[in-house]
Amino acid sequence: STWERDVEEKPAWYAALGVKEYFLYDPLGEWLKPSLQGYVLEGGRYRRLEAGRLGNGEWGLSSRVLGLCVWLKDGKLRWSDPETWCELKDYDEAYAGWEAEAAARRAEAAARRVAEDRASREAFARRAAEDRAGKETAVRKAAEDRAGREAAARRAAEDRAGREAAARKAEAAARRAAEQELAELRARLRQSQSGS
Repeated sequence: STWERDVEEKPAWYAALGVKEYFLYDPLGEWLKPSLQGYVLEGGRYRRLEAGRLGNGEWGLSSRVLGLCVWLKDGKLRWSDPETWCELKDYDEAYAGWEAEAAARRAEAAARRVAEDRASREAFARRAAEDRAGKETAVRKAAEDRAGREAAARRAAEDRAGREAAARKAEAAARRAAEQELAELRARLRQSQSGS
C-alpha cells in the first residue's frame, strides 16, 4: 500500500540520511518490475543495482553493506552468505527452529524429570527393601536367639532332670541298702533273742 512513497519519496529521504543501500521488494509482484530491486548510494543519489547470477546459481543482488546476497525463491525473499551459500532462515523458519529447540529442551527436561522421579522411586523402594530386609534379619536373629535360649533352657532342664533321676536312683539305692541293713539287724536280733 506504500509502494509509491517507497519508490518516489523515501529514496530521497534515505539518501539525505546517508543510507548506503536501499532495497525494494513487492511480494505479490503487482507494482514493481522486477519485484526485487536494489540501489546503492553514489554521489548523494541512488543508482540501481543490476541483478546477476549468484554463486548458488540463482539470479539476485549482492549487498556490500550486509555482506549478503538476496534473491527470490518460490516468491519469498531469501538471503545467504556468499562465502558458504548457507541460506539465512526467515522469521517463520527461525521461529519454527526456536520452537523446535524449545520443545526439544522441554522434552529433554521432562524426560530428565521422569528419570529423576523414577530413580527417586527406585531409591525409595531400595531403601524400603533394605529396611524390610534389616527388620527380617532382626526378627530372624531374635528368633534364633530365642531358639538358642530355649535350647539352652531345654538342655538345662534335661541336665536337672538327669541329676534329679540320678539323685532318686541314689536315694532308692540308699533306701534299699538301709532296708537290707535293717532287715539284717532284725534277723540278728531275732537270732540273738531265740538263742538266749
